[in-house]
Amino acid sequence: MELNECLTGLTNENPLARRAAARELSDLAESDPKKFNDDDVGTVIRVLREEEDTSTVDHLLHVIEYVSPAKLNYLVNTGVLRVLVDIFMKNMGGVGAAVGREAMRLISLLAQSDKEGAEKLDLIGFILRALSSSTDPYIRWYASMGLRKIDSSLIQKEAEEIIEYSTNAMAKENDEITRVSGALTLSLVAFLAPEAFAVTKVVDLLTKALLNDSNPEIQSCVALALQSIARKDPSQFKDTKIAETLFKTLINKLDALEKKNDRIERETLVTVASTISILALKDPSILAGGRAIEQIDLGEVISKALERSEGESEIRSILISALVDLSSGRTSEYINNKELLEVLLKLIEGSEEEDTNYRSALLLLNRMASTYPILFSSWPTLEKVATLAVKREAIREKGDAKSKLSPADVFALLWHSEKGSEILIDNLPKLHQDNPELVEHLLQVDSLRSIQGSLVQGGVLSAEVERKPKPALVAAEKAKPEEEISREERASAVAAEAVEKGKPPKPKGLSDKQKSLLQEIFRKNTEIRLSKLAEKLDVNEAILTEALAKLIGSGRLPYKIQDGMLYIKKPPPTPAEIVAEEAKLPPKHGEKESVAKCIWCKAALSLVDDKCTTCGRKAARCFICNEIIPNEAELDKCPFCGTLFHREHYRKWAEVKKYCPKCRIPIVPS
Repeated sequence: MELNECLTGLTNENPLARRAAARELSDLAESDPKKFNDDDVGTVIRVLREEEDTSTVDHLLHVIEYVSPAKLNYLVNTGVLRVLVDIFMKNMGGVGAAVGREAMRLISLLAQSDKEGAEKLDLIGFILRALSSSTDPYIRWYASMGLRKIDSSLIQKEAEEIIEYSTNAMAKENDEITRVSGALTLSLVAFLAPEAFAVTKVVDLLTKALLNDSNPEIQSCVALALQSIARKDPSQFKDTKIAETLFKTLINKLDALEKKNDRIERETLVTVASTISILALKDPSILAGGRAIEQIDLGEVISKALERSEGESEIRSILISALVDLSSGRTSEYINNKELLEVLLKLIEGSEEEDTNYRSALLLLNRMASTYPILFSSWPTLEKVATLAVKREAIREKGDAKSKLSPADVFALLWHSEKGSEILIDNLPKLHQDNPELVEHLLQVDSLRSIQGSLVQGGVLSAEVERKPKPALVAAEKAKPEEEISREERASAVAAEAVEKGKPPKPKGLSDKQKSLLQEIFRKNTEIRLSKLAEKLDVNEAILTEALAKLIGSGRLPYKIQDGMLYIKKPPPTPAEIVAEEAKLPPKHGEKESVAKCIWCKAALSLVDDKCTTCGRKAARCFICNEIIPNEAELDKCPFCGTLFHREHYRKWAEVKKYCPKCRIPIVPS
């Protein structure tokens, strides 16, 4: 049957003839929707307004669906949204339920294209009524999708009304479908209009539902809502139990996954861990303050969660990232935890150097040594760290090291603090007595040579330790039986030892050339890692530290050392320097700057570097374009897996693909 014949058949008085014509039209629209011109579509819409036969209406709704991509503007201008609403109201249940489903599905598809019509029809209120009154699960689903498709400005405008509906829906104890739809709607509003929750004051309700609700789907939706608030307006969590709720839920979900590998439980777990990470980055005081601190020991909970997440690499990565952010500044007390230290040592021991968790755990370990040396006060703990340090040094000597951080840094940091040096003096003799080879290998690490000399001079260790050959030579000697070592090798070793003894003693301070280079570095930098500075000057780090201490003591260098970093207070620029700076031309239009800022430590970073030369962490790269993210303002990350992106790339991807390119969990574009 031709198109014109089908359209003529729609005017037949016989309902069966109209039904047959509508079915033919549906087939034609599916096979070749471009055949339909505006007048043809207009005829279909006019028939839809008057038709009573549900089968005929169902076929014609499919025609609208098939032609909508090509005729979207025409459909919007002719007010098809009102026609669809009327059809749905006539067919909410009974024999017309299938038509009601199809009408609601088309409403959800067209809602985003007709903002004016949606506002005039109060489409938000209509969808909310459909969610609360329909018993058909498909209608509820399409209604929820329709709410997500409506222009976000309308959602923001009606946010308080939607929140009120959603909270009432969640309170219906005997209607799980309505409760889930209410929670789903809350997560949507939290994503689009988080500020509305401050007005309606339902954050407490969300935290209680996350911890206590028996329905995993509702917990998952509520977790997403809390995550959205944390991302956009974390101040709403002031004076709430959000920290207690998040950490208890974290442990509960880890327990649940041990018993049963459930997708919804894992999604909730990832969302909760990500929310902790977001708050640790944006406002760690929320996790540390409020009512939470009186209820639980956050350090203990984090340690437990890290230990329990051994089989959940994604969760562990998020938690360690959160702990790195949480352990800086005023909230560093949460790394003052012996159990956490044991977990980190175990993680470092079982990880490869290229693993991000390995580097983050080392950073935390060094922060512990710098701020809480008492954690390392037992020789078994020092033995574990020493074993890891010697293993790391062997990798470095082979040229296979991927990270500048090392467990050996722990001993250097301990030595340069009053309490830490006392701990080493008390415990290293015991460790040497129990495991002399380990201590001798450890103290031969280049960065620890000064410690070795001080311990020998102070009578803490025997002078025999200082005279031991380098570990590599010891290993080589042990690898060969005595009879296999050739006369030439013995002669070479003896000659090398003689040359070493004949060398003049190493200087105990900085040379004039090194001091000049140091001043040049100070003019160009406001902060620099001590190990990097020692490398530039070609001097032992301990000697450098002593020289810097003299400079500060004389008042010639205002500075501070924290976490292995030297921070320099630069004097205000002179007028000549200001003129010279203003004379510099900005980059040409469309031309990228060659230097960015490391998003981790804020130091200058070349756009071609894979790692920050200051903090040693891997440069943040966009997962989509693989380019370095030049500053925090352009940074965005997936709320589920924590993958980093350029903000604009992530937004465009979310608009088109609707899912994260890494974990592929569905997302709603902002």
